[in-house]
Amino acid sequence: MRQINSLKTKPFTAAGAVLAAIVMLSCLIAADCDPSEWMGGGPEFKEEFHKTFPLEAGGRFSLKNTNGDIRIETWAKAEADISAVKIARGHKENLEKVTIETNAQAGSVAVDTIYPKFRNLRVSVKYDIKVPEGVKIELVRSTNGDVELIGRYGDVKASSTNGDIKLTGSAGAAEMSTTNGGIHAADITGPIDAHTTNGRITLTVSALKGDIVARTTNGSITARLGGEINARLKVHTTNGSINTSLPVTINNLSQSRRRLEGTIGSGGPLIDLSTTNGSVSIER
Repeated sequence: MRQINSLKTKPFTAAGAVLAAIVMLSCLIAADCDPSEWMGGGPEFKEEFHKTFPLEAGGRFSLKNTNGDIRIETWAKAEADISAVKIARGHKENLEKVTIETNAQAGSVAVDTIYPKFRNLRVSVKYDIKVPEGVKIELVRSTNGDVELIGRYGDVKASSTNGDIKLTGSAGAAEMSTTNGGIHAADITGPIDAHTTNGRITLTVSALKGDIVARTTNGSITARLGGEINARLKVHTTNGSINTSLPVTINNLSQSRRRLEGTIGSGGPLIDLSTTNGSVSIER
């Protein structure tokens, strides 16, 4: 590890002071700009939200958020319990400018977090939700925040731009995507489709019941497989290595340390793992 012994900083010159004054003046002139928001800091204000809607197992649920984490867990009740906390920094009145809209119909519940356009309010919304087992997660999305789902769902579709995706215990098909964050799934069965750009992917499959596709650009991939394993295998990395503790029957002789195609057992669902900068491991 490189040790930094000193840190050089540039002095705050007169020209820098003039530039800061110009930016501040522009902020004051602009109709939508609040200088205290531009400067940062300020106190923190909170507002709680809670609603409950009837929802049967096999129903549908969706949620969209912009800034904040989302956590969803299954329970035995035939209802969706939606709890949220809005957090504003700097100005209490900004809590009212971010609204939570719900749409409950027969067999479905949808939640949407509405932010005013072209405003940086420094408001986040953190969700903690419970839904019945077997519910289909049509889409759960946060732009800046983690998404965590725990329990036995039907199908799951979850995404984030800047945040991790975590899934535990799902029995249906799972589609997970993020740009800057990792994907971690445990006690799942598949089929699974996991994509990220900058992050690690870790999949622990209790029983292989469908194809597994995992893609990342900057990160490693680990697939841990349980139960009886019969699958087709396709693995590729550009800058990294491939490691497997399972016996693989090679399809041809043109394999390399960065590409592996073959069969595990008698063959079956496809396990397709690919990264550019990272290693790939297939384990028991």
